[in-house]
Amino acid sequence: MSGFPGTSANCGPGFDSIGLACTVYNDMELALTKEPGLSITITGEGAQNIPCDNRNIVWRSFSIC
Repeated sequence: MSGFPGTSANCGPGFDSIGLACTVYNDMELALTKEPGLSITITGEGAQNIPCDNRNIVWRSFSIC
């Protein structure tokens, strides 16, 4: 499992120049399976707002590997 801190850079214009680390983390656990394809399951606060398909940056990153 890996954890990645959230940043203020995703809040909108100007927030990336100030640079503020948040105490919000994305925890990721990756597993190889025998089934082909890629599946992402998101849980926790705000999970309903995060896409689980090719609109997700993690999905796009791993789909080209």
